[in-house]
Amino acid sequence: MLRRKVLQRVKPKMINGKALNGDMFWNLCKSYVDSINQGSIPSIESSWSYICKNECLKALDDAMDLFNKTLQEEIQNEGPLYEEELKDKYLLAKRAAMTSFEQTAVGEGKNKFLEQLKEKMKQKFHYIKQDNDQSCEQECIMFLRQNYTEIERALKNQDYPRFMDFLQDIVQFKNMFEDAGPPGSNRKEIAADFCFKAVMEAAEFFLGNTINEMNLHKTLAEENVKKLQQ
Repeated sequence: MLRRKVLQRVKPKMINGKALNGDMFWNLCKSYVDSINQGSIPSIESSWSYICKNECLKALDDAMDLFNKTLQEEIQNEGPLYEEELKDKYLLAKRAAMTSFEQTAVGEGKNKFLEQLKEKMKQKFHYIKQDNDQSCEQECIMFLRQNYTEIERALKNQDYPRFMDFLQDIVQFKNMFEDAGPPGSNRKEIAADFCFKAVMEAAEFFLGNTINEMNLHKTLAEENVKKLQQ
């Protein structure tokens, strides 16, 4: 009977219109005890500030844990992502974290902790974006190298009559990469750099062959001239 009356009639402890949960009530009691042990008079205002700070810190940590968990679940096993895809997943995790923080943080100073949360999420996303860019670069280069082997073999076997024939294959190669290559934020720049280097190497190859052919013709011409002079 007594237990039922206690459970049904006891009202939650309220401070500044906010009902205290178990952790908040514990921190309130701890603040009072600490003040008494220090020879001070317990102050509701200072105790409330102490509670708010602890609750905001806890809300920040919980929100950051939720952000990390949500973002990790969104990007795991995905491989490199396009920049817009990665940003969308970041914003999804960010909204979930901020909603969690707003639901649990208390006090007038919670905006300061909210800004800290935003900065932590921004820094985390910066590192994740760096990892995504590195993964994109590795997979794109691997794809480009594997699919360039046939063009490279044809070049070394002198199967291209003209330099322009080689360039046509390079254009098709680049278009194939844009259609079927790995995703990522800087994939176009990676492909353009790879193709530029390939064209420069091919140009040197064609130029070297031309010089060798000219030297051969020159030698043959000189030999013919000597024969005619004998």
